[in-house]
Amino acid sequence: MAVVFGSTSVSESPLRDVSPLSPYSLTGLLHSRYGAIARLGGWSLLLALCTAAYGALAGPALRAVFGGDDLVWPVWIAGYLPAPPTISELRTALPVVIVMVAVAKGLSFHRHTVGMVRLAEGVNVDLRAQLHRMLLAARSDGVYALGGGELISRFMDDVEAVGRLAADGVCGALRDGVQVVALLCLCLLLDWRLAVVSFVIYPVAFWPIARLGRRLRRSHLRPGARAVRAAEAACSRGRGGGMWERGAGPAAR
Repeated sequence: MAVVFGSTSVSESPLRDVSPLSPYSLTGLLHSRYGAIARLGGWSLLLALCTAAYGALAGPALRAVFGGDDLVWPVWIAGYLPAPPTISELRTALPVVIVMVAVAKGLSFHRHTVGMVRLAEGVNVDLRAQLHRMLLAARSDGVYALGGGELISRFMDDVEAVGRLAADGVCGALRDGVQVVALLCLCLLLDWRLAVVSFVIYPVAFWPIARLGRRLRRSHLRPGARAVRAAEAACSRGRGGGMWERGAGPAAR
């Protein structure tokens, strides 16, 4: 991915004498920070697991609060797990488990947020340093032709935008994608038949309903659109002005 600053192309820029540094590669800016990105990926994975754990604990929590039948493991993993806890055991152990999951999720979210801020600031510092080297190597007439406003815009707004792209765009997408995968896996583990119905059959069934709704909205708006076009045509022919003046005359008096 390449990032180009401003509206001036590389061939038209007064800084074209140092074109090897322009356009800047986002991959190159992140190359020296693969370790930080890997740590952010680890925190994203822990955050996704905690989010999935919340979903998995919802059913046992309802049983512990309202009572009901004892917990039963899914058939395909029942042979690999110990006996499921009873309702009384759930009421004793579940609050501790929920607090532990909440602490782990809060810690992972904090570390992920701090890591994203550090990554964005590091990218901004490197990018401003490269722009400063370009500015020192450029011809004076080229810098003068570029203008102080564009230089300030590139050093401030454009650099901040690239930092946000590196943090929110790359690492934020990684975090959200891992969470979506974890929740999809949880749905399949809890009840794969219901998951298939929810993610496959419902969207297919919803598509004709949405199409029918769009047709109904268009048919509802069509008479109003025809009335608006008729009023515009009357005004353009000069017949609407007198009507509005006659209607507004008594009220004005």
